[in-house]
Amino acid sequence: MEFEKSYRDRGFAVLGVSMDDDGWQAVKPYLAAQRVNYRIALGNDRVSELYGGIDSLPTTVLIDREGRVASVHLGLVSRSECSTEIQQLLR
Repeated sequence: MEFEKSYRDRGFAVLGVSMDDDGWQAVKPYLAAQRVNYRIALGNDRVSELYGGIDSLPTTVLIDREGRVASVHLGLVSRSECSTEIQQLLR
């Protein structure tokens, strides 16, 4: 949520993809409780395959302005590392 707020004016956007089997029924209460400020989509096996087979959650995928995958992080990634990569992509 911090990255969406900090960088949206520079053309950055966050898209969260929920892989929850219960779909919106499980996702909506979480989004409301956390006051999520970015878009959420529901994922499935096909979405996972398109991004190289997502086997670990969370997985962070940074995509550049041309739509290419710039980096992938399996599991938790530090805020500072992610921020550095975002700033490099926004240059």
